[in-house]
Amino acid sequence: MGATTLVEEFGSYDYFSSAHVFGTCRMGRDPRDSVVDERLRMHGLDNLYVCDASVFPSSGGGEAPSLTIQALALRGADRME
Repeated sequence: MGATTLVEEFGSYDYFSSAHVFGTCRMGRDPRDSVVDERLRMHGLDNLYVCDASVFPSSGGGEAPSLTIQALALRGADRME
């Protein structure tokens, strides 16, 4: 994309210089501006659920997202029909 300088960004809790990638599948009610609904089901596909960090809107301050991902997976499993 034309980048000439690479910059590494990290928070105060990031001792290992790593990143958590998330936020690529927006959750919402309107399929025109979101990917999954509040049940974590993909709009237009009744049997596809997204239960990972991609539905996060933001990082929340540098904490590892593992427990939230696990909670989302349980929520998605409970709502499967």
